[in-house]
Amino acid sequence: INKNESRRFNKKVLLAAIAFKVLGEFVFIFESTDNHIFVTIRYISKYISYVLLFLVFARDLLQRPYENIFRAFKEKEDELTELSRKDSLTGLYNHSTSYEIMREIIKKNEINKVDTCLLMIDIDDFKCINDKYGHTKGDEILFEIANIFKNCEGPIKLAGRYGGDEFVVLFDNCNVERAKKITERIFTKMEILSDKVSVKVTLSIGISEWKSGFTAKDLVNSADYQMYESKSIGKNTYSVK
Repeated sequence: INKNESRRFNKKVLLAAIAFKVLGEFVFIFESTDNHIFVTIRYISKYISYVLLFLVFARDLLQRPYENIFRAFKEKEDELTELSRKDSLTGLYNHSTSYEIMREIIKKNEINKVDTCLLMIDIDDFKCINDKYGHTKGDEILFEIANIFKNCEGPIKLAGRYGGDEFVVLFDNCNVERAKKITERIFTKMEILSDKVSVKVTLSIGISEWKSGFTAKDLVNSADYQMYESKSIGKNTYSVK
């Protein structure tokens, strides 16, 4: 087998490994103590991705010392894992990873009772922007907005792309009043962004404060409801619960 054929083979196997890894992460959001089938699917997908990775790197590294083989394998596995946790366009955490991080934080909060606020954010009339200016401009706007969320002032613990034009931003050690101030600064930055991309872009934001007993889904649902309240009162604003 020549080098080009070997590279093509490795690429196909790596893509398959990524697909199984992403499947495992996606299934994570459906896991529950009452339904073990999703847990089983997740672990099967995970181990299939490991086997495929091993197949690729065993072929390429078999002539190297054993310690180099396992070091390279671990580096690639870590790289693959991180890629599967992020949205490729924005670099923010994807839907399933956002839930995973929220669950971890909430689990700690049940012990430490830390003030935590979640922002559920939707770009107003984003479909109209795509239809009028094209998807390339839409992707540019998503990327720029993601950078605003990544660099939010305050104790940010999570910035994730929840869906196509929806985002979640989670702040720890942050009460509602502080979350309001952070949100107002986001709106100021959106005005600057609108000038930069030559398109008027606004957001509707829902703010929800974590309460003892809230699950990640409870927190998301509460913030999501407030976000739609913002939509109903005219958009380009925020609502709080």
